[in-house]
Amino acid sequence: MPQLREALLEATQGYDKITARGFSMGGYGALLLSRALRLNRVLLVSPQVSVFPDHAPWETRYLVEAAQLDPAWDDLARKPRRGLHGVVLYDPMDAVDRQHAAAIGKLFPRLSMVPLAFGGHPATRVLLEGWKFSKLQQELLRPRLRPGFLLRGHKIARRNSPSYRAALQNRCEARGKRS
Repeated sequence: MPQLREALLEATQGYDKITARGFSMGGYGALLLSRALRLNRVLLVSPQVSVFPDHAPWETRYLVEAAQLDPAWDDLARKPRRGLHGVVLYDPMDAVDRQHAAAIGKLFPRLSMVPLAFGGHPATRVLLEGWKFSKLQQELLRPRLRPGFLLRGHKIARRNSPSYRAALQNRCEARGKRS
C-alpha cells in the first residue's frame, strides 16, 4: 500500500481536478486512496468504510479477506481527505449499506448522502433497470454533482423496476401488510 500511494501521488501531479467513481469495494478504495489520488470529488455507490471488524463491526462479508490484510493500511478514520466533495448513493433499507453511509458521512462531512430506497447493492440497481445509466455517468462531467437530480432519477426509475417492486413487496409482506 505505501508503494501504491506513492505511485498515485506521482501519477496525479499536475492535475487540478480529479474525480473518482466507485461502486461497493471500489468506493472504499476511492476513499482509502483519496489523499494519494488528490481527489476533489467522488460519486460513490454503496461504498464500505472499512473491511476490518475493529472499524466496521457490522461488516461481515469480508472477514476472510480482512484477516489477510494489514489493518494499518486502513487509515481512513485517521486520515480522511478533508474537503472531499461528492455524493454517496446508498440503500437505506439495507442495514449494512446504511451503517457504512453513516460512518462515511461522519468522516467526510462534505459528501452528500443520497438514500435510494430498495436500490439494492449496489444502490443503483433500480437506476439500471428503469433509467438511463448514462445519465449517472454524465453527472460526473458536471461542475457540481446534483444529489436531487440523482434522487429524482431513482424515483422515476422505480416506476418500472422489477427489483424495486419485489423489494417493496417483500418489505410489506414482512410487516404483515398487503402490497
